[in-house]
Amino acid sequence: MFEEIMVYHIPKAVMKPKSKSFEGLLTALKEKKGVFLFETCLRYCLVSLKNLPGASLSDLDLSQEFSKIDSGKALENMTEVYSGLDAYGFLLRMACGLMSPVLAETEVFGQWKQQLDGQLSSLPKPLKLPLSDIERDVKKIRSLYLTGLGSQSYGSFCRKQLKAVDHVAILGTGQLAQSLIPWFAKPDKSNPKRKLVVTTDRQGEVLGPDCGVKIQPHYKVLDQAEAVVVCSELDSLRLKSWMSECPNLKLI
Repeated sequence: MFEEIMVYHIPKAVMKPKSKSFEGLLTALKEKKGVFLFETCLRYCLVSLKNLPGASLSDLDLSQEFSKIDSGKALENMTEVYSGLDAYGFLLRMACGLMSPVLAETEVFGQWKQQLDGQLSSLPKPLKLPLSDIERDVKKIRSLYLTGLGSQSYGSFCRKQLKAVDHVAILGTGQLAQSLIPWFAKPDKSNPKRKLVVTTDRQGEVLGPDCGVKIQPHYKVLDQAEAVVVCSELDSLRLKSWMSECPNLKLI
């Protein structure tokens, strides 16, 4: 069953966010029939069957404009390809959080289940079965081997790192930001001076009406913050620029 699986792993680090190439590739991948596209903040994974016509990256109907990423390198040269049991092992490591910056974090598994549920009905049966088995095997691995780790999530990691910080800036308004805001916004008896600011460098970003926190432009708050949690896609040049302007800023 696993022998027929193909996995194409495309790290987001090789692509320039919000570029035409990036958006064109994403659109083309999402429109492919009979393949499973899994996306996290770090990577894309295209999962298909070996003998499925048109399922390889080279078969994607991308225009010449989108066939190369901004670095000028061919897409195939920046893609890790796995097949058979190696492909299944790669998916297991990823879904168990073993490839995440926070080792064995659990959020990636939730993303896996949610995205697979949304695409399962359109997948061929030979692909549905091994992908569905991932959930069973991840639960077994976590219960047998990934125990005693406490709360392993990006949110819990940030809370541990910033417990004693007085002035925290959260950059972005996505899922991680919204999970952190209630915790940092509530009064803390052990750190009564703590102040939370949510900031962004993109116009139009909003928070839910009940969050109780206003968004301020990043240039108004980063020079005052002691630490910033980056919850938004941001290129390394922008981060380096901010760090040079605020050398004492703790970056998470």
